[in-house]
Amino acid sequence: MGCSKASLELRGGERFLDHAIERFASICPRVVISVGEDSKTSINHKNIISVPDQKQNICLGPMSGILACLQYATTQGFQGCFFTPIDVPNLKAIHLRLIKDRWGDDPSETVCAKNARRKTIEPLISIIPVSMHLSAKESIRKGELSVHRWLRDHNPIGVPIYDDYLKNINSPEDYESLRTIL
Repeated sequence: MGCSKASLELRGGERFLDHAIERFASICPRVVISVGEDSKTSINHKNIISVPDQKQNICLGPMSGILACLQYATTQGFQGCFFTPIDVPNLKAIHLRLIKDRWGDDPSETVCAKNARRKTIEPLISIIPVSMHLSAKESIRKGELSVHRWLRDHNPIGVPIYDDYLKNINSPEDYESLRTIL
C-alpha cells in the first residue's frame, strides 16, 4: 500500500485505526494495539496501549503480534485477547459482539469469525485465550508462522459472518473501491 494501513482515511478524517478502536471500545474494557517495533503510526487516543513485537520476532508476521499481545495479556490478568486486523473496515461492532458472546460461553476456547459463504475460519478475527501464549511461542520457535494453521490445529469455534464484512483492503485498487462505496 505504500503506507501504514492504520493511517488510511476511511471517511470524514477517520482513519482505519480510529475505526478499529471505536469497534472495540464499545465491547471491550481495554483496547490494546499490536504494532511492529518500527511503527510510526500515531495512536492519538487516551487509554490505548500499544504492544510492540519483540525484537527477536520482528518480520514474522501476525504470529509475532499475537504472541506479544498474549504475553502482555497474561501479565495483566486477562483471560483472552480479541484480535482483528486493521484493514477490515466493513467489520462492525455487532459482529465482534457475536464473537465475544460465543466466547463468553467458555473462555478457555478459541472463537473465530467464520466466513459464512466459504465455511473457513478467519483466524485474525478471533478471541484467543491467554493460555495459548506458550503454544504461539512454540509455533514461532519452530518457524510455523501460519496463524490459520496454528488456530485450526486448536479446533476453534466458528461464528458465521458474511464475507462482505470480512473483506480486507490489500491493494490501492481495493482502497479506491472502498472509498467509492463510502
